[in-house]
Amino acid sequence: MTTKKAFIWVLASLCSLIIISSCNGGADREKLSQALSKYDSFSDFSDGFAEVRKGEKYGLIDKLGNEIVPCEYNGITTWNHIGGPIYGKQAVLLPNGKVMELNGYSFTEEVQNTNEIAAVAKGGEGSMGTDAKWGFIDKTGKEIIPCIYELPITDCCLECSISEGLIRVGGIYEKYGFIDKTGKEVIPLILNYGSVGDFSDGMAFVGSYNEREYGWRYGFIDKTGKEVIPCIYENASPFSEGLACVQKNGKYGFIDKDGKEAISFNYNMTSEGDDEKVFTCFKNGLAIMRVNDGDGNGSWMAEYAEGTCGVIDKSGKVIIPFTYSFIYSYDNKLFICYNNYGEEDMQKCGVIDKSGKVIIPFIYSSIHSNDNELFGCYENYYSDDKQKCGIFDKTGKEVIPVMYNNIERSEDNYFIVSLNRKYGIIDNSGKEIIPCVLEESSDYHRVYFSDGLALIKWNNQKGYVDKEGYFIGKGIVEKITR
Repeated sequence: MTTKKAFIWVLASLCSLIIISSCNGGADREKLSQALSKYDSFSDFSDGFAEVRKGEKYGLIDKLGNEIVPCEYNGITTWNHIGGPIYGKQAVLLPNGKVMELNGYSFTEEVQNTNEIAAVAKGGEGSMGTDAKWGFIDKTGKEIIPCIYELPITDCCLECSISEGLIRVGGIYEKYGFIDKTGKEVIPLILNYGSVGDFSDGMAFVGSYNEREYGWRYGFIDKTGKEVIPCIYENASPFSEGLACVQKNGKYGFIDKDGKEAISFNYNMTSEGDDEKVFTCFKNGLAIMRVNDGDGNGSWMAEYAEGTCGVIDKSGKVIIPFTYSFIYSYDNKLFICYNNYGEEDMQKCGVIDKSGKVIIPFIYSSIHSNDNELFGCYENYYSDDKQKCGIFDKTGKEVIPVMYNNIERSEDNYFIVSLNRKYGIIDNSGKEIIPCVLEESSDYHRVYFSDGLALIKWNNQKGYVDKEGYFIGKGIVEKITR
């Protein structure tokens, strides 16, 4: 075969694949569209499934519209979205494809940092299962740890997570302990503290109320449950990169795992400004700190206004001077820095690197990022009518111009953009896939892609839009145009 003939053959093959793929896409859209006509309502897709409703009963369909779980339950969910109180006949679709009815359980809860197990409860009251007894099931639905434990409730939230292989549990008489994923009690329920944190760097903070001092005092335990750093500090954050931020005599500094002072206690307040707990930690050898020029009392916003933030390394050397009113970073490689933080008319921010080089200029009223790869930059952030947003990358290059009212990053780096309360879709190159002609499917429903589809409303019809710009509704498939 000559080179020319080979090239033509390859080109023809590619065209055939594209045509077949396009046809399959069209057929799949039609299948889903016809299926939607059978249901009174349907939800976003997640894990390949969407919840559907007939009357007062719920089931699950896949992306082809096949009914995987019939509409016979008061509630149905998938494994990765398990959680909440159980009312009536409810079930969960397990990863192995089997449906597990949650008979006998009163609550379920996901376990943060793992999807290998989920928490289940018996008894209890309220939305969080107060006084419930918790245990754990695996991905096959087998109860691997019996429902005999209490789970910590902090700030009106149920805390259920696994850290460094251990799950924090509470037992009778408000004592804490740690179990592993098999149910083995690694640290028995003998920790008599009022507060116990998760493990980080092999250590967990613990706290007790000191009646003589009229306040909480914190220290640290190791994985044997031994208190290796006594509860003498007024506040404490988890260990990170071998150091923990703690408060002593009203000032913050850092200690090492031996309890020795590593960075002197010169700071009034950490960057988060949380009155009750600090969470400053080292990432990539750097930590964001603040110096509070006020008395440390009052609201967190007032404390920001009174102080300045900077960045230090693990020797305590100042890397970014304390000249900003607020600093945020995902990984402490690039920093979103604010001037006049909290003062709506004067607040300005930009992005700098650790050398102080300006990556994005200080002309925006707010900047958001959850990965330090892409940055959402806002003008007039506090004004609903005048707010404009664009996207810049980590080099400061414009990806999406500052012209939309809001931009939300979705899966596969697609972006949901809004303009004048209408939504559109832009790909990761900045190309417009769908103009801003879509509406929210219902009040308070956020438009986002999940499993390649976004639940929206178009021309007064509720349905899905895919990444090729097709609307899929009840009995309708149509390419969206202006």
